Amino acid sequence: MTELPQAIIENPPLHRRPWVRKLGIMVAVVAGLFVAKHLWHAAWRSDANKHLEKAQDEARTRVGRGLDELFERQLDNDDNLLLLVATFEAKRTPYVTDADCAIGLTAAFAEALGKGVVAVASDDWKGETPHLGVTATFAPTDQVFQLPHSDQTFSGLSMSAEVTFLGKAFHVDVRPADELEFSYLRSFDPFDGRASESQVKGGIVQGTCRQLGYSILEKATTWRRPKPTRRDPVKECEDGFGCRDKADQVVAHDPIAAAKMYLAACEDSDEDACLRAAELAVSSGHDDRASAEFQLELACSRDLAKACVAAARVLLAPTAGKPPSDDEREEALPLILRGCDLGNPEACATAGPLVKQSKRFAEAAPLFTGGKSARSKIYGSIFALKWGQWTSLDSGQPTLWVTKEPAHPDQDTIVMRYDRSEAPKGLAIPDNVDVVYAIATKTMGDRCAACKPSGGGGGAYSFRALDCVCVIAH
Repeated sequence: MTELPQAIIENPPLHRRPWVRKLGIMVAVVAGLFVAKHLWHAAWRSDANKHLEKAQDEARTRVGRGLDELFERQLDNDDNLLLLVATFEAKRTPYVTDADCAIGLTAAFAEALGKGVVAVASDDWKGETPHLGVTATFAPTDQVFQLPHSDQTFSGLSMSAEVTFLGKAFHVDVRPADELEFSYLRSFDPFDGRASESQVKGGIVQGTCRQLGYSILEKATTWRRPKPTRRDPVKECEDGFGCRDKADQVVAHDPIAAAKMYLAACEDSDEDACLRAAELAVSSGHDDRASAEFQLELACSRDLAKACVAAARVLLAPTAGKPPSDDEREEALPLILRGCDLGNPEACATAGPLVKQSKRFAEAAPLFTGGKSARSKIYGSIFALKWGQWTSLDSGQPTLWVTKEPAHPDQDTIVMRYDRSEAPKGLAIPDNVDVVYAIATKTMGDRCAACKPSGGGGGAYSFRALDCVCVIAH
């Protein structure tokens, strides 16, 4: 028998090594257990869990297998939860809560993995939920956020965090994106859809934690957040953001779009935008002027003084080189009076010449050039010419205030008597006068039972022809 070389005996071929055979057996056993485990899960898994597993498989096609450990534990627990275990240092930001951060994290996971694959919770009622550990410090930033159709602003929020997730530890510094969406509970008032200040701040927390979620996913998977796209200024205005600023950006090359955005800003109570809308309407065609004048009148009805001036400007602008007609001047007069009553100096300066050209109210013109009263052949001493409403369908008209009751008013005239103590606020009644009279023209609708103070508009029903505001007291 030939003796084999010693080296071969001490180092036998791979297929003859006992430990290799044992390792192979162990791998086979582990693989068998792994398959058995999955078969067990498949046999006893709930329909919801099967649906979750399918969603996880679809998520893997987008982000790789970096979350397999989390997915398996969720299947074992028969839910999609991930517990946020947070320690937040928020002395300067006491409104930061685990719950808002969990909402933001859930939104990030939903964007990357698909809706419902991972839901981040801020409490653990089962006691077996996989954990996401976050120890963070928050601080306000120089970012500024605002709600649609609002000029109120809120500061952004930065986060500096130490994160532990799936056996890994890493540091993250984040702040919200320049544009964010958030969830909040709406009040029971069906006309109150706005979020409160605390809800907006909570939304900014959500936005910051959403960015945290993006960073975690980028650390754990192959997913990468999409690059932000430059938004169309017209679309931003349609969504209720910065209409006047956006209009300023496009007015030079697209005045038609700018005019619409100025009107939108005017509707959001930006009075300077009302004036810019009027300027563009005057320089445009007739159809645009009519539409702009109507929208500016609606803004005027919410007690925006410059909107009243703007609407009157559109009516009084020459058309095809021709001056405004008598009808257009009569239509502009109540708008100018309303703007003047609201305290706008330009409206008051315009009122004098406009009243002087009026067929019915020309005698009251001295009231707008410093006079305390004016003499009328029919009505005696006039001490005020104001804007007012006198029936339920009166959208507003010039109203004479006199100290003597007219002797023979015609059937189309309204005469209202007020004792000095009962007269509407906003009137400067002459001394030694105990009774005053309002003189207006009858319009459709029921006679106002009582005068109401002007409230500034802006409510659920902002067209205010039903208010019966006899005198604006600004």
